Amino acid sequence: MADWMYSGGFPFLNQYQGFDPEHKTDVSVGIPYFHVLLISFAVFYTMYTAYLLASDARNKNILIDFVVLIFLFFINSSRGYITFCIGIYIFSCLCFSGNQIRRMKAKIIPIVTFSIILIVEFISAMGNVRSGVAWNDCSYIQRIAYLWNYPDWISNHFMWTYSYLTSPLANLNYCFKSFNGVINFTGSLLCFLPEQFSGSFVSTIPFQYIVNHLNAVSGFASFVCTSGVWGLFMWLIVTFFYFSLIKLFLKKMSVLFTFGNIMLCFLICSTVFFNFYYTSALCYIPFYLLLFSFILKKKEGKGELMLINVE
Repeated sequence: MADWMYSGGFPFLNQYQGFDPEHKTDVSVGIPYFHVLLISFAVFYTMYTAYLLASDARNKNILIDFVVLIFLFFINSSRGYITFCIGIYIFSCLCFSGNQIRRMKAKIIPIVTFSIILIVEFISAMGNVRSGVAWNDCSYIQRIAYLWNYPDWISNHFMWTYSYLTSPLANLNYCFKSFNGVINFTGSLLCFLPEQFSGSFVSTIPFQYIVNHLNAVSGFASFVCTSGVWGLFMWLIVTFFYFSLIKLFLKKMSVLFTFGNIMLCFLICSTVFFNFYYTSALCYIPFYLLLFSFILKKKEGKGELMLINVE
């Protein structure tokens, strides 16, 4: 509540006035430093709650906690975080109920299809409302994404999802084509640091956008802009060893090995949109994961809890 008061009110009630290339905004949207820790921990804890809910769907207390956390993200206009947390819940359900789902086979197809449609509609409705138009008015995204030749047989509500999925990859390809050939390994190394520690370097990288309004770039873009294809190789090598060390620790602790695998897979998937090393909401997830593992291991040793891992 204090963070919302500092930023001037509930973000959901503050209408977005559209893209203005001349308007400059501060990176901080809440209480400095506190906002970063608040959001990053809230994202992790909501995902952890989703995992617990999937493992024990009959626990009403966990269900209430999950619904409340999702509602707070809704008030914060954080539709992306909501989508990610629901995705973690779905992945966790698949993990715990994989054998049952495989036995259902064709019966699960309508459920999956309906779930995807709901997610697409939710992303569209939230995007429209956040843009200052009615929830079912897709004219704004059609205009800024230049979707004038959009097929009539596809719902307009797919425009937001289509733009989100294609613009980061299109911009990444454009960054590849625009790379000047000057390799900056030091710059690439800075891209592995959270934005609070990398200074202003990453924010000054000249990303190339096909359309200025759609300025999302994938998690690889900063490495490509600093070192080209060698930046990608650097990312692959560092990520391989980084994740290997995390998995070794999780396996030794054993209490959150299943959840840890789900979260690491999520971080890899998030590179379509974000550099999870740099982005504040994601970069601290491995730290929280290791911290929770250590705390829960202590509790397990005292007989206070029992967690089940799924290999």
